[in-house]
Amino acid sequence: MSTYVIADGCAAKSLDEHEAALKKIANKSVNVISAAKAESILAECAVSSKEGLLDNSDEWLMIEKIFSAGGVGRNESMDVDVLKSLIESMSRGRQFDRLSTISDTVTDSLEASGEKQISRSQMHKVLFERKPRSGCFENIPLFILMSYMPLLYSTSTRIPFIFIALEITQGRGRELWEVGVVLGTYQISRALGNLIVVMFGGKDPFKRLQVLMSFIALFGWSFLSLFGRPDETSPFSFTPYLSETDGDGTGSILPLFALFCVGLGETIVILQRSLMLETAKESPAGIMDESLVAKRFSYQYAFVSFGATCAFIIGGWLYTNIGFYSVCDFGMIIQALHLIGALVYLFLAKKRKKSVKEDELDGNDLIRSIIYRFQAASVISKYSQDVANGTEHAMSLESQGLSGAAIKAKGDRVLNHSLGELYRH
Repeated sequence: MSTYVIADGCAAKSLDEHEAALKKIANKSVNVISAAKAESILAECAVSSKEGLLDNSDEWLMIEKIFSAGGVGRNESMDVDVLKSLIESMSRGRQFDRLSTISDTVTDSLEASGEKQISRSQMHKVLFERKPRSGCFENIPLFILMSYMPLLYSTSTRIPFIFIALEITQGRGRELWEVGVVLGTYQISRALGNLIVVMFGGKDPFKRLQVLMSFIALFGWSFLSLFGRPDETSPFSFTPYLSETDGDGTGSILPLFALFCVGLGETIVILQRSLMLETAKESPAGIMDESLVAKRFSYQYAFVSFGATCAFIIGGWLYTNIGFYSVCDFGMIIQALHLIGALVYLFLAKKRKKSVKEDELDGNDLIRSIIYRFQAASVISKYSQDVANGTEHAMSLESQGLSGAAIKAKGDRVLNHSLGELYRH
């Protein structure tokens, strides 16, 4: 390895000492170069360091594993037929395997450009360069999931907290513990709503459950708005009226348990999952950008907070100045708008051609799963060669380390999924 010294950067008291220092350096087998040459070398090192950082990411590591499995050198390109053959050998028998999707994405791009080979940087661009949305039509679904529906969901589910306690204790003259029973039941229904999404939502719970759960919540608000309503106030009139109970203890709290239906409209998990899938659609290979999703989750949460603010301010004002039924009317309007948003999103989803394959893993987990599959195939191939050469005993020294790794890997969801996929192929 050579050491480079900037010749005209040496410090010396005189020219003679400078020349003597250069001769001494040259006698020690050290390359003496000019400042311009050194700057060029340093620039190359900076570029190399930058590429090294990129190679350490999961995206670049996945590409490196694919090229290494194909026997392609560091600065060489891979033939498209070799890539197809390699992917087919890793995903044999699985029509919708994500490796097949990656292969199709790359080959389609090469066919469009007329090229027969692809480099590492080209593959990274084809697979992971996000396609920006253009036009109102493509941005509406993102607006619905990130802003519109989170705002309305939060408003609808937070309204009960601003008026139920006052309605039970003052409007209906009941005990404080009954407030706890009603609100406790409401909170149970919200938890049940989340549990339903987890158990029955599948990979795309928006299509399965969003409309149904929104409709149930709308039924709850409609029941509260219409049941026992005084004759002097009609739905959506928002006019003050006299309370029949007037705090004399004659009001029943049983109708308030219709809030159980409202609580089943707890669909934030559905909106989060849909936002992840919507982001994955921007990737040519359908692989979600986790950093972008985290940013969009922040915006989504901001609108959830804003919706809670609207619920407390508007709901409190309506209950104070008009009464219980006006708040229920407000909840019914909000939930109806929420349901309309869900229907519009489903309509737009059917119109778009782009869809994402349903996987057990998302984002970087999916990328790491592919890395594991290639790595496992490499290990198996190496061991099979050792067996063929009669040197399989060479791995006995590693048995202890492999045993420890197996214990750690037992709880690794991504690794288990990857090895399971490899076994099925």
